[in-house]
Amino acid sequence: MEVVRVPANRDVELTPGGFPKLIFGFGLDPISNDYMVVRIAYFNGCSGSTRFRADMYGLGGGKWRGFDMSSVCQNLSTIRWRGVCLNGVIHWVCNVNVSFDDNDLVLRSILTFELGSGKFGEIELPKELSNVKNQTVRVMAVPRGGNEVLGVIHKFGDSLSLWVMDKYGIKESWAKLFCGNIVNVVGNDINVGLISEEVVVVQMLSGYWFSHDVRTDERKVFRRMLKSTNYVDTYVESLILLGQGSVWPRKKLS
Repeated sequence: MEVVRVPANRDVELTPGGFPKLIFGFGLDPISNDYMVVRIAYFNGCSGSTRFRADMYGLGGGKWRGFDMSSVCQNLSTIRWRGVCLNGVIHWVCNVNVSFDDNDLVLRSILTFELGSGKFGEIELPKELSNVKNQTVRVMAVPRGGNEVLGVIHKFGDSLSLWVMDKYGIKESWAKLFCGNIVNVVGNDINVGLISEEVVVVQMLSGYWFSHDVRTDERKVFRRMLKSTNYVDTYVESLILLGQGSVWPRKKLS
């Protein structure tokens, strides 16, 4: 196993708890055939507003590059958790400040970043998920029909639902695949994952993880997983020549 240490490029602010104010994304740029690390730092402005700054590090080039976020930062207030890469685009759930009928609202949306072009954009969530307070909304890459499609997990109380975007970028193509009740699970939005479009993986309050098949209602507990594990995700095997700018995907043998 080889490891590449990504160098720090700029100073960052810390939260009152001492954590860096950083959001990350990681994925493959299909244009340059290189893996990229995206880092977004946020800073508290003097007027109470939040400023954002984006940088990207290429595994092959070994350098940081800065990107302009002025086109998306006018109403952006928060970017939540880790980004999910799908077809060379990284996606984050974010909060956007809007005014409607003299009322100030905070709506959920999806912030996008194209690794190849370095451009930011936005994808609207379905109406049912755009205005949800104190509820979990996490973006996912959902395995479907041999490919992956953009999806979001929505958790509120004991209710868990999965939405997918059948036609990428088309708001009207959002569809709810399932909705069910799962009790005694951790309420944090990083403690849930997907094995397939019918099987979710969640963490119980006891610390154990289990899978839940929404079709059969079957559950399996993964007792070998450490209770200290608080995040799961999918991955694709590949052969990466570190420092040489080349990525050779490796297919699994059946």
